[in-house]
Amino acid sequence: MLLTKIITLFLLPIALIAGENINWENALTPSLLLNEEYAYPQFSDSDNQLLLQKTGHRGIFIYDFNSDSVNCITPEDEEKIIQANWSPDGKHLICRTRSLVEKIAPHKIELISIETKNTMELYSAAQIPALPRFTADNSQIYFPYKNKLEILTSGLNSKKKSNDNMMIYCENDKFSLMKNNVKSITDKINEKEKRIIRAEISNDSKNILLKSIGGGIRIYHIDEDTYTNIGPGQAPKWGYEDKYIVYCKVEDDGHDFTSSEIWIYDLEKDINFQLTKTNDMMELDPDWSADGRYIVFNDYITNQIYIIDLFK
Repeated sequence: MLLTKIITLFLLPIALIAGENINWENALTPSLLLNEEYAYPQFSDSDNQLLLQKTGHRGIFIYDFNSDSVNCITPEDEEKIIQANWSPDGKHLICRTRSLVEKIAPHKIELISIETKNTMELYSAAQIPALPRFTADNSQIYFPYKNKLEILTSGLNSKKKSNDNMMIYCENDKFSLMKNNVKSITDKINEKEKRIIRAEISNDSKNILLKSIGGGIRIYHIDEDTYTNIGPGQAPKWGYEDKYIVYCKVEDDGHDFTSSEIWIYDLEKDINFQLTKTNDMMELDPDWSADGRYIVFNDYITNQIYIIDLFK
């Protein structure tokens, strides 16, 4: 069974290096992981769990590879949208919630324990423009609000000691990088097609992955103060050891998606590679496991979760 194979592989140490064992000449075949309707899969840092939601960001669910079970953290709610991110320790979720029914209801930032499902409200405001994030050491939560950066204490134990808690965020079509409470980098693109809507810093704090509306994907190299243009794409994320970018290329007819495939950008070789070539599915929201072996995604047609074994 596929699941048994996946669980076994997750428990084995991986000595192979991502990329060296991928057949770059042929597309890889996805395998069905969950036949229930879920979306927005996100691996935990330990790779043995997936954060899932229903389409429209309704409800929070955790899939455990070891037990082959889905744990409902918050039930699906048609009247509320919840966006969520993992904490670095993999034991909590940070969420931004808003009501779809009460027009003047405030947005809330909440911390949820995966083990107990207890929810703690950390912040409330009329409108919070971005999903909050954790600093790498687990100790702080931050998000932009009214042209400044709000920083909250998470109340969680530090995952590791960090003298350089970097905070990267987007606001007003630009990205900003905060280091030791000093804004060290800002970038603003006036061209409409290059408005920055997402910025993700690499684990080594050397590069910033940028997504722009209509403009595509770029990498900003901090030390060199230069950019690499990857090209058009959606939902980019850092891949194995920050050596790769995984993203999807979506086509539409002006009303709905017509096709989508997963692509990979190799930073060292400076090449883009089409990972999937499927006619019966539309790959969205790909996410790469930390060990480099697996990529998961949501099929837009069925809202089922698929997995790709890169070393198969």
